[in-house]
Amino acid sequence: GTVTRWLEAERVEFKVVRQLITVSLSVGRAVELLHTRFSWWTQAPRCGQLRSVLRASTYSLPAPVAQAVTAVYGLHGLPLNQPCRTSSGAELHAMSTEVTPSVLALTYHIDSSRVNRTGSNRQAVAEFQQQLMNTSDLTTFFRREVTGARQGDDRVRRFVGAPYVAGRSVEASLDVQYLMGLSPGVATEVWSWTGADFCADMHNFTHALLSAAD
Repeated sequence: GTVTRWLEAERVEFKVVRQLITVSLSVGRAVELLHTRFSWWTQAPRCGQLRSVLRASTYSLPAPVAQAVTAVYGLHGLPLNQPCRTSSGAELHAMSTEVTPSVLALTYHIDSSRVNRTGSNRQAVAEFQQQLMNTSDLTTFFRREVTGARQGDDRVRRFVGAPYVAGRSVEASLDVQYLMGLSPGVATEVWSWTGADFCADMHNFTHALLSAAD
């Protein structure tokens, strides 16, 4: 493919497993190939130890290679904090890393101030296999985590497929809360099929989706 030919021309060793290409090279060579720079990031001391990671800034690839690449891993991202443990393995304390709508908006440059509450835009989540959300939890989430939300921003516009049944499934709850929390004011729908036959539910979902588009 385009990527492997480029790596071969640059005399870079690589390994291919299906669509994943693993490359191992020095920092200096990575700087040349990716037109980037690297810096050490050091976390505050925890558990009596310092932890440092090497991460890149922005990078670029030749245009044909960039078109063939979906993602480049290993250049960015910081590890989450892990619990400290004693020599016997007992957990001393855990430091959680909060990922709130505000954190995500800052990280990915999402500006919710431009939401048009009177427009025709809408968004939706699709849930299957008895994944249920809870409107009370959604209201609590907005009150605690969503800054700048207006009254009514925490309400699901409508439920399609299965009628609303209060539940607390982790996947469905997170899907709805974070989708709405990142864009408060956009009309949001929950498309839900709660049967045990996933293939049949997927058929019903796509049929309803296509019918709605007519």
